[in-house]
Amino acid sequence: MIVFVKAEYWNSMLPGQWAMAPDAVFDPNQGLLRREMIRCPKCGGRSHLSYQHTIYSDGHVMASVVCPRTKCGDGKSRCDFHDFITLSGWTPEPRTRGQGASAPRTQPEP
Repeated sequence: MIVFVKAEYWNSMLPGQWAMAPDAVFDPNQGLLRREMIRCPKCGGRSHLSYQHTIYSDGHVMASVVCPRTKCGDGKSRCDFHDFITLSGWTPEPRTRGQGASAPRTQPEP
């Protein structure tokens, strides 16, 4: 598990940080993406979490996160970052009906 530290702004994130983007984004391959963005600790690429990811009240993200970048540092190989993450400094935002997101969940008991 990797802990991502909260950046002040989405456009100033360093690798291994996360931030809130101004708006959700639609990707034709993945559908509607969440406002939460991460910066890959391996290749530095920015990406949004998807609505397939659940963010628990403690910042733990379920399912694992895979970097979608097709080119890594050498410009040839696909980034192979794939891990479970926690968003340090996570504060759940209140969601209103019609936003397409469920309320924050507590982590299930083991």
